[in-house]
Amino acid sequence: GFTPDTYNVNEGDGSVSITFGVLSGTLGVSVDVSVSTTDGSALSPIDYSYTTTTYTLSPSSPNQTFTIAILDDGLLEDVESFMVQLALLTIRIHTVISPSLSAIKIYDND
Repeated sequence: GFTPDTYNVNEGDGSVSITFGVLSGTLGVSVDVSVSTTDGSALSPIDYSYTTTTYTLSPSSPNQTFTIAILDDGLLEDVESFMVQLALLTIRIHTVISPSLSAIKIYDND
């Protein structure tokens, strides 16, 4: 799952680094995990860069970190947010990656 399950970023920071993986217990075999972003009040490509990719979590590397670009639109706005979703692509074991949804809150700098 995500750690933490909510990330806060300032619009002018340029990016946010997201960490996910097996938060408790151990991973016995490798699993493929899809990561994708979904618009909320923050919209791609205006407020952030849409991301979709696949990672392999393994017993020796049970966690991953990836970066999402945050775009400074120059508009005066309230706090906006978008979501990042995890989905297991490998269903050969009973692995739970929870929480599988994380909120990214973008705080305006204008």
